[in-house]
Amino acid sequence: MINQSKNLSFIFLFIAISTMFIGCDQRSEYQKEIDLALETGQTYDSLIFDYKFGMSQEDFFEYSWEINKQGLVVNGAGAEIVEDVDWLSFPARRSFYPNFVDDKIAQFPLIYSYNGWAPWNNHLVADSLLIDVKNYLSNQYDATFEPRVVESGDTVLYDVSGNREIRIETIDEQKIRVTFSDLRILSTGTN
Repeated sequence: MINQSKNLSFIFLFIAISTMFIGCDQRSEYQKEIDLALETGQTYDSLIFDYKFGMSQEDFFEYSWEINKQGLVVNGAGAEIVEDVDWLSFPARRSFYPNFVDDKIAQFPLIYSYNGWAPWNNHLVADSLLIDVKNYLSNQYDATFEPRVVESGDTVLYDVSGNREIRIETIDEQKIRVTFSDLRILSTGTN
């Protein structure tokens, strides 16, 4: 009877300690997903055109000038670069300018809008654009987008593969934002 009681005590103690260790992992499910993706060691650096994560600011400007001379992009407001896209359901425009960390591209936000958007053109609203762009990105980057509620309470679509996260979110009735992030640099567990 004493051995049986010791065994039960040991089992209870083991379960209690195991539960404490499992409960101590304060990472969100999202952060756990990022950590698992980074642990694969897979690297996805290609963005759009020949832009890549890790490209220096100088190389970014030189390459942008080259594709501007080819007529693929034009200068937008400020330092933004603008491209007309014809591979969505309706003619659209995307503008972009990366975020640099230590003089290297770490994040690449793109803003999309349909050219013919107007409040009365219900088929050209951001909700339709988001689905259109999501389908394109799913095919182009072999991405499987999942919804996630972020700190602001908004729902975004995201895909995490290796070091790359692609996030799609609505800005307003007209525009959406797609952000490519290099998680090797930006993985902080926030957002």
